Amino acid sequence: MLCSARPALTADVPRSPETEITNRFVMTSTVNDFRLVGWNDVCADPAKFIGQPIELRKMRCVYGMDGFRCVAFPRKITASAKTVTVFAKSVIPWGERAVLKNNCTTLQAMLQSAACRKNIRIIPAWFSEWFGGEVAKSVELKADKIQILPGSRPKRYVANCSARRGWKPKSRR
Repeated sequence: MLCSARPALTADVPRSPETEITNRFVMTSTVNDFRLVGWNDVCADPAKFIGQPIELRKMRCVYGMDGFRCVAFPRKITASAKTVTVFAKSVIPWGERAVLKNNCTTLQAMLQSAACRKNIRIIPAWFSEWFGGEVAKSVELKADKIQILPGSRPKRYVANCSARRGWKPKSRR
């Protein structure tokens, strides 16, 4: 059937919880559907976000043999620290996937490179949490896809120094 009332991507796909989440991500989730959430909020109550479209900022992403991971953790790891890890098999868009595969394949690159710091959108399918070890609590979210927002590298300096004409650092006067 060439003309269908349903979208082409979901017309003949068998229904299951996993395909429902993927179809919702691809077809119906618009920019306004994704709720901006802090990763500390995800640590506090991860069950609240399962199946909900959320956006996480300043995640450090890395490419591994089993897929992609994006991690958030505090600057200083202490006994009371919390971490969030997002696992997914694929990343969209394709250009961002290539950046991760080329530049973010080691933990050192993930920690130090600005190219690995991303703002992401996900629809978590399930979660697990564990306590103890080096951190107080770690939450792991599993998603079908990670959508990396374009131009999502955080800016180092917010203020524009060129706004003051004629201003130069003291060392260049």
